[in-house]
Amino acid sequence: MKKHRVDYSLAGMCQCFNVSRSGYYAWLQRKPSQRLQRRQALDEQVKTLFHQHKQRYGAERLQWKMPKGNL
Repeated sequence: MKKHRVDYSLAGMCQCFNVSRSGYYAWLQRKPSQRLQRRQALDEQVKTLFHQHKQRYGAERLQWKMPKGNL
């Protein structure tokens, strides 16, 4: 909805998705969950390892190179 606010009215989108406007605004103010924060940190580690190894390592090799306890 955030991306399409330029093209469509907020009230119309809220009605279409059966979401209250106050719920939408509360969602905008919400901080990322711990799970999402952990996932983003893990994604950054994987990207860093991938680029350190010249983008040649696949999922299995990257998994073996990850520090223990991060998966």
